[in-house]
Amino acid sequence: EDLGLGEQDRLLLLGSSRYQYPEVQVVKPHERAARILPRLVFDRLASLGPRVHLIHLGPQPFAGTEALGDRYHYRASLPPERFQELLQSADLQLSFNTGAVTSMSAIAAGVPVLLGINSYAAKTLDQLLALLPQSPSAGFAQTLGELVPVYPFRLWPQGYHRFLAPLMRDNPCQQALRTVEVLEEQSFVETCHALLFDPQERETIRAAQDAYCRQVRALPGAGELIAGYLS
Repeated sequence: EDLGLGEQDRLLLLGSSRYQYPEVQVVKPHERAARILPRLVFDRLASLGPRVHLIHLGPQPFAGTEALGDRYHYRASLPPERFQELLQSADLQLSFNTGAVTSMSAIAAGVPVLLGINSYAAKTLDQLLALLPQSPSAGFAQTLGELVPVYPFRLWPQGYHRFLAPLMRDNPCQQALRTVEVLEEQSFVETCHALLFDPQERETIRAAQDAYCRQVRALPGAGELIAGYLS
């Protein structure tokens, strides 16, 4: 109600940190990715229809939100209680950081999580289009033309794909969220739509989250590990 949403509307929650903004980047590809990816994503979210809203929590609003219009809601830092309320009210938590604390909070709260990554490296638009499994729309391709040269990332916009990929391979955490290639337009849109509107898909991911949380809770505590080591 605070955001003007009705019962039939859907809310995505996106968090950001200072390191993800273009003005703080010192490497040109990072600056370009920080500047262009939000617009790429927001344009696709807008295509999901007028019922889809996004609330962005971060140090400042993102540029490139025009396609969402008044369905883009920005909030600066919030007290923990208010953040928890917003998180539990969200239908989907969107992240571009493999290790985001917000994603772990969403999993614990039973909120579906979509992690956007990029595994593609290309110097030109033609090279990138040749790698993608499906041709993007004209508008998406035009934005990709501004993004290249493009480099893989699991922590946007800095990269860390080579470092984080082995850590996530066979990691039970992978089952508690959905991972999607953000430059694959159709896959990104279809996954967002399913996690927002498909009751069976939402129930499946929530069951996986619950199973993962049970695994984590069954782990020994730090005190137990230290006591066992000392004994």
